[in-house]
Parts: sequence; structure tokens; C-alpha cells
Amino acid sequence: MDRKEMLTRMIDCGIIAVVRTPSAETALKAVEAVMAGEMNTVEVTFTVPNAVEVIRTVAKSIGPDVILGAGTVTDAEKAKAAIEAGARFIVAPNTDPDTITTAIALGAVAIPGALTPTEVVNAVHAGADAVKIFPASVFGPSYIKALRGPLPDVKYVPTGGVELDNIADYVKAGAAMFGVGSNLVDSKLIAVGDYATITARARAFTDAVKKARA
Repeated sequence: MDRKEMLTRMIDCGIIAVVRTPSAETALKAVEAVMAGEMNTVEVTFTVPNAVEVIRTVAKSIGPDVILGAGTVTDAEKAKAAIEAGARFIVAPNTDPDTITTAIALGAVAIPGALTPTEVVNAVHAGADAVKIFPASVFGPSYIKALRGPLPDVKYVPTGGVELDNIADYVKAGAAMFGVGSNLVDSKLIAVGDYATITARARAFTDAVKKARA
């Protein structure tokens, strides 16, 4: 699928499950748990040991219906390596024009990070498909609503502090989708092998988004 179709499917899902695990094996199990919860968009971050190999392993094991991406991609070199390993979208905490350009040139969706209006505009001018607002927890849903005043056409992706009890407020504020990490793929659950709870959380987040959008 092309970038436009991929972005549409990601927004339809509503949640990017952020996976941080100690190994490729646990990453794959976490991805499978999220998939079982009817969530099809997953990000493996570069804070994971041997992230490129983890992405490659997961990409080879999942079906085409799952959209796999890479997170904490702070430079073009990491973007290229992740995409060659199988990532189909790139997420970063910052806006680096070279990273965005590289992702787009290789057919991947580019979601750089920003916080201020100036940073959001810079990200869009650099070619961003959507903009990660991080850390969203600093200002909350009202900040997304405020950003949409002067910048209504940006697809905002709040990340950091998104929870089941505030996600409806973010939807109403105009967020396009969300990055959810420890509130969904909790490292403590992975440590004890409790993937059933991760599946239940994935389903709960997916249902919460659908309900809020309705």
C-alpha cells in the first residue's frame, strides 16, 4: 500500500502501540498480543536493544495487515536502517528534516515530534504526514484543541500520558491518533509473561477510540 493508504489505515486504528522489550522474542509476543486486541499499528522503538534486528524479526513474522513502524528515530541513518528492516512508518521525538525526507523517499509514513506551534509548522514544512505531540501529558487535551485553532489541518498524534480515562477528551480535542506505550505494553507485564492483559488493554483502547469518535 502507498503512504496515503497506510496513514489512513493507521488513523482508522487510532492507536500506535509503542513496544519496548528486551528481546526480539518478547517484542513479537507483545505485537501478537496487541494484534489479538484488534490493534494493527505497532511501533518498535530504537531504545530497544538491537532495534533493527528486532524490527526485521517482527516484520518477517507478522502478516501484511499489521503496520509495523520504528520509534525514537532521531536521524536519517536510523530511518533508512529501520525501513530496510521492514518498518513502514517512522516516529521521532524531534523534527529532523533529513529523517523526514529519507522516510518519504523510501515510501514510509513520517511522524516527527514537536511541541510548540513553531515546531509543528516546521515539521509540516519538512513534509511530515502527521506530527507527534510529545510529551502530551505536559498540557493535556486542551493543548491539542489550542493548536488546532491556527493549525487545523495537521494530523496530531499525542503521545505520553494518554490513558483510557482521557482519550475521549483527546479525540474531542481533534487528535488524529495516539501513541500509547507503558499504559498499554507494560514492561512489567512482559517480564511476567502476562500477554493476556496486554491484549485486554489493546481492546479497551481500541474500543475507547471508537466510542469517542462515534
